[in-house]
Amino acid sequence: EDITERKRMEERIIHLTNVLRALRSINQLITREKDKRRLIQQSCNILVETRGYPIAWILLLDKDGNYISASSSGAEEKFPILLEQVKRGEYPPCVREVLAQEQPFAACDDVKRQHIECVLADCCVGGVGFVNQLEYEGRVYGTICVVVPSGMAWDKEEHGLFRELATDVSHALASIESEEERKQAEEALRESEKRFRDITDNALEWIWESDANGKYTYASPVCEKILGYKPEELLGKHFYDLFSPEKREQLKEAALEVFAKKQPFRGFINPNMHKNGEIVWLSTSAVPILDERGNLLGYRGADIDITERKQAEEALRESEQKYRSLVKNVKLGVFRSTPEPAGRFLEVNPAMEKITSYRRKELLEMNVADLYVHPEERESVLEEMASGKGKTTKELRFRRKDGTEIVVSDTKVAVRDGAGEVLYFDGIMEDVTERKRAEEELRKHREHLEELVKERTEQLEQAVQAAEVANRAKSDFLAGMSHELRTPLNAVIGFSQVLQEQYFGKLNEKQAEYVGDILEGGQHLLSLINDIMDLSKIEAGKMELKLSGVKIKDLLERSLVMIKEKALVHGIKLDIDNPGDLEALGIMADERRLKQVMFNILSNAVKFTPNGGAIRLECRKEGKELIISVSDTGIGIAPEEQERVFDEFHQVTSGIKKDKPPGTGLGLSVTKSIVEMHGGRIWVESEGLGKGSRFSFTLPI
Repeated sequence: EDITERKRMEERIIHLTNVLRALRSINQLITREKDKRRLIQQSCNILVETRGYPIAWILLLDKDGNYISASSSGAEEKFPILLEQVKRGEYPPCVREVLAQEQPFAACDDVKRQHIECVLADCCVGGVGFVNQLEYEGRVYGTICVVVPSGMAWDKEEHGLFRELATDVSHALASIESEEERKQAEEALRESEKRFRDITDNALEWIWESDANGKYTYASPVCEKILGYKPEELLGKHFYDLFSPEKREQLKEAALEVFAKKQPFRGFINPNMHKNGEIVWLSTSAVPILDERGNLLGYRGADIDITERKQAEEALRESEQKYRSLVKNVKLGVFRSTPEPAGRFLEVNPAMEKITSYRRKELLEMNVADLYVHPEERESVLEEMASGKGKTTKELRFRRKDGTEIVVSDTKVAVRDGAGEVLYFDGIMEDVTERKRAEEELRKHREHLEELVKERTEQLEQAVQAAEVANRAKSDFLAGMSHELRTPLNAVIGFSQVLQEQYFGKLNEKQAEYVGDILEGGQHLLSLINDIMDLSKIEAGKMELKLSGVKIKDLLERSLVMIKEKALVHGIKLDIDNPGDLEALGIMADERRLKQVMFNILSNAVKFTPNGGAIRLECRKEGKELIISVSDTGIGIAPEEQERVFDEFHQVTSGIKKDKPPGTGLGLSVTKSIVEMHGGRIWVESEGLGKGSRFSFTLPI
């Protein structure tokens, strides 16, 4: 029995079964493999290992038909040579043929015979070569090539399975490439977004986007630096909500007009309100965002903070305005002229018209040289300017329009360009005619000044001599009168005290009142005489300090003893604050005069402190000075009287009750002089009437 046909059918079934198994395995591979190179290599391996085909190789090309990669199985010895060829673009004839024709499939009956130049020809003996494009939706990804046994080459099912294999691999390559492109696009998008964020976060400009209604849909972080708002605080706000209230409606109308025209714009200057309420000036530029139909989706733009520039421009404008106003109203003549010898006027201010009596229009048609009385003076000025000084000031003789000659002080400055060439002269001119005339008069008077000074000096010397004689006479008179007044006054005071103590019988109420008045008047008169004598000595420079060691602690305590009785009568509390570190402190001073100072200040404190009040004596050390202060809760001193309280014969009147006896007005003046003779100073502090006083003085240690 001839079983040849049956054996051929069995072989065919086995072959097709192997091809189907290979196709199934490749489909499974396609579901999990996402790398093109591994996909084609493993596909070639499957096709050979399943005994579907003895040789299989796949070529990958980019969109421009250039080599990307190639894989093979079943021709390990020859394939490296083929690989080097395809890398150079030298494809086998069958590959070139299938890539060039419209049909994606080609078959070669006898590879060795038809394509002897093919590197794989020796491997294809007894087989037929199948080549198919790997194409999907017009994109050719490469070719797949296999060697089919000769007996199976023209089987329709064989062709169908091979083309199905090519289609499946093509789909897989398309899917992988699509996924790669998606990942690349995502990576590019991430990179683009990162780049955009880096730019927007670090740019000086505030980048923003808005919808078609002008509401912010995006704001870069820079907005917080410029306007104080965080980006999320601006989202949903209209751009015109940030405009300053006084300009809002006007700017809103202008901006919406641009929106309506879908036009880009640049340098739109607008004032905005910072979150803290301050005005921030922005320069805005933007472009419209349109869809494919040209409908407005919104705007994308940037704002630059130009507040400092606006402030500088405003300052410059104000400065220029002030300069123009100054030049216009200043009494000095201000002008600008060309640098040539004649010097044509370029600009003049009103003062120049007054100085020269020419009108502005006339001056602008004249040369500076036309005003000179002596042309050589003009030459001298130009020589100095040319010498490189750049500035000259000279007194020149000019002739006014009415022909009168005047003397002017003329100051010129050369204004130069970058190359050092003189562009023009700026000048200031002052009419000094009257001043020169006055100087001449002064010179004449100066000639007689020495004689007048000498004569006046003689008169002053005579006056000084007469004053010295009068002062000696006053001192002699006061000394004599002091003795003559004190003698009977001591008797009056002494006998008044005897009567007041009622040693010789009781006094009725009226008698006691009169005796008290006599005693008080006598003591007041004696105090006045003593103060006048002290003041006279001070003025005559005859008071001399008798310096000795004075213990501060003893001085303060004894001073309080002097006024203790009066204080007790009026219920006034006395207090002393003397730090422990001053207990043993001693200074060189006139002890009797210091006691006089302390008594004057303390007795005033008792005199002007109401019943039940308080007096505090303090002492402290500051540096090389000792500060002694007397504070009271008395009537206080009005601010307007505090500066005059140490003047001679000045008496504080405000706030004093009528039952208080008036002072001499000399005690504090004498006190001040004694303190200053010791090298110290004295002052008073008071918050006003009814708020007490504080007298302080210093003594050097």
